[in-house]
Amino acid sequence: FIGTTQMFRRCVAAAVGGGLGLVGGAVWAKPKDVPDYLMPFYLTTLRRRFNHYGQTVKDGKRYMTSEDFVRSLLCAKKPSQEIPPNVSRDLDGLFKNVDANGDGVLSFAEFSMFMLFLCNSKKKFELAFQMFDTNESGTVDVDEFKAICACLNNDPTVRFNFKGGITEMFFGEDYQRQLGFKEFWSFVDDLRTAVWKAEFTQYDPNDTGVIKPEEFAALVTNSMLGSHLPFYIVDNIRKMKSNSNLNQNITFPVWESFNRLMLNSPAVGRAIQIYTNAGLQISKTDFLRAVKVAVPDGLGECLETEVDLIFAIFDRDGDGHLEYDEFLSVARNKFNFNSQHNKNSEDTPPAFKLFGECLDRAWKESYLFV
Repeated sequence: FIGTTQMFRRCVAAAVGGGLGLVGGAVWAKPKDVPDYLMPFYLTTLRRRFNHYGQTVKDGKRYMTSEDFVRSLLCAKKPSQEIPPNVSRDLDGLFKNVDANGDGVLSFAEFSMFMLFLCNSKKKFELAFQMFDTNESGTVDVDEFKAICACLNNDPTVRFNFKGGITEMFFGEDYQRQLGFKEFWSFVDDLRTAVWKAEFTQYDPNDTGVIKPEEFAALVTNSMLGSHLPFYIVDNIRKMKSNSNLNQNITFPVWESFNRLMLNSPAVGRAIQIYTNAGLQISKTDFLRAVKVAVPDGLGECLETEVDLIFAIFDRDGDGHLEYDEFLSVARNKFNFNSQHNKNSEDTPPAFKLFGECLDRAWKESYLFV
């Protein structure tokens, strides 16, 4: 039992230090007249994405097979699109971890729990761990972990299954282990890397380890949801095939580094805003400086290569300056893994509003107050 006074103190302490940005969810059925070019925008809500790709129906409920799961992560154009065998192979272990009851298919609750891990920022989870680590041991038990998931769940109609799967991996078969934040975040980082690897591998079906610059651009522009590509981007992608200034063999570390840059996009966007507020255009040198200021820990040795690629895609006039609005739109979608699950993730609600929402979630889910 965790007393309300103690929980109040923990919630307020964490809330004052930051925000969790809880967002309500909705359930909509897919209308028949959604045009193909708007389908990616339509699929930004989890329920729609699940219903679109989940092709198995049992007892009137929809489920995802492992192939459906992979298509949903890659935002495949069609629910029946063929997936390269090496992509399915790489994500097979991930699917088994997400399949909590081991029945070979995913329910919406299992899929939602996976996306909760994938779409929330490190800052959010760190704050939530602090809130529910009530004895300040630096770890959480299984009941505190359930409360963390309830707090960050954006759809209160969904009840997660905490038997087997990921929960058993964290807490052991008897659910008596303690989970530290470092161990948890290492797992989340591995999840993200696996998804990025699958995205890369769909353009590398023969496992050569490299893709072409225009294929890198296709991966990036897949995040431009709900609209046709601007003509200048289409033209820039065409030019990339013959651009001698670009490295023509793009490795996975470059794609991974790009995605890690996208995870830091809110901070990078604020740094870029300083330039644009002053009426300045963004050159490569300015962009590199903004990234290094926003991400002081660095992004590895691939940064200059990926910046060359970013400018090759988003330089509208070929004048060496970034079309930053289009770039930041892509960055936001990559930050959220093309989902509204984590919309406005960097917004910070008032501390006591956050406390009330979080406490109410935990109370309703009955994970703590029993």
